[in-house]
Amino acid sequence: MAGEGIEKEESVEKIRVDVELVNESPQSYYNHKYRPVPGGCRIEREREAACTVGAPATDSSGNSYLLSAAHCWEGEDAGESEGYQPSSGRSSVIATRNSSKWKLDSSSGDEWDACALDVTGVNTSHQFASNSGDNSYERGIAGVLSKEWIEDNDESDEIHKRGRTTGSSSGNITLTGDVTYRTDADSDDGDSGGPHYYINRRGNALITGIHKSGSNTGARACYAELIENEFDVYI
Repeated sequence: MAGEGIEKEESVEKIRVDVELVNESPQSYYNHKYRPVPGGCRIEREREAACTVGAPATDSSGNSYLLSAAHCWEGEDAGESEGYQPSSGRSSVIATRNSSKWKLDSSSGDEWDACALDVTGVNTSHQFASNSGDNSYERGIAGVLSKEWIEDNDESDEIHKRGRTTGSSSGNITLTGDVTYRTDADSDDGDSGGPHYYINRRGNALITGIHKSGSNTGARACYAELIENEFDVYI
């Protein structure tokens, strides 16, 4: 047989391959400039700790607030108590921590983690931020739903949420507690402080809670009704 007993060698040229590792930053939603400031937009501290605005609120004297998660505003220096929006340049302070309207027992579990930030030099809007560009808005905020409603509708109604990292997501209620409830909506770091809400028949949002913690398998929020009562504000 032709070629029998002959070892054939193939010469393969060595080619250098350079592999470039690229670290992709997570998508950031609702990071445009919004004036007036709506619910659901990204808000950032001086030390690059970015969270999300939950909803605007007012007290009986007409003072304006922005609801968010308390753990986003820990610390004593100004850079840890001031909120910037948009984050670019960190020069536009829109809110500051109010110690009398800040309550943090734990950033996990069925415990308090919410605050009402004093609004500084801007107006607020009872709408949600849109991701379409500066001063873009969508869906009106029409109030809150009670803790009792959430408990009675356990697992039967879709609850939506917004966060600067995951954008818009939704899920069903999986657990209710004394201070918080959980849904199976997607969540990630940076969503803290964002709104949870139910969409009524008119297409408006009724706030059910302010986001405090979660993962890609669930989201936990403090009841909006309890936050209103605790801080003497209303959405």
